[in-house]
Amino acid sequence: MRQSQNGTNFIRDQLESKLNYELVRNKTTDFTRKRKIGPKELIIYNMNKKGLSSKMEEYQFFKITGYESISTPGMLKQREKLNPNIFEYLNNGLLDVYYQDCKEEMKLYKGYLLAATDGSEFEIPNTKTSKKSFGSTTSRRKKHILQQG
Repeated sequence: MRQSQNGTNFIRDQLESKLNYELVRNKTTDFTRKRKIGPKELIIYNMNKKGLSSKMEEYQFFKITGYESISTPGMLKQREKLNPNIFEYLNNGLLDVYYQDCKEEMKLYKGYLLAATDGSEFEIPNTKTSKKSFGSTTSRRKKHILQQG
């Protein structure tokens, strides 16, 4: 819980302080004028997206935050100005905070945190041997198929 709170505080501090405009903008002319939606609001908007349509995302964002709403094309135009590297910067800072907080609790192997994943995909042949080894289930049409594992 402490890591979550410290991470939230890190993000809040970064957004409340004067953001590094070299990291935030794509061009030097971006975010030079005060607009209804600035870089701070755009970052908050992007971090809270839920995969809805642009119109629904904007509706919920403006409703929850109370920021003055702008048109969908206006929002898209502002988003084009935002340098995506800001999210990498915030993520790296968030990870630094997390690992500083967890240092004592983490178990390391030769000084490293081990993490592994296997993303390989392959199709298992639908044979009697496969069904015996991996099991099977029936579909609605009573056809035997391999279980998804």
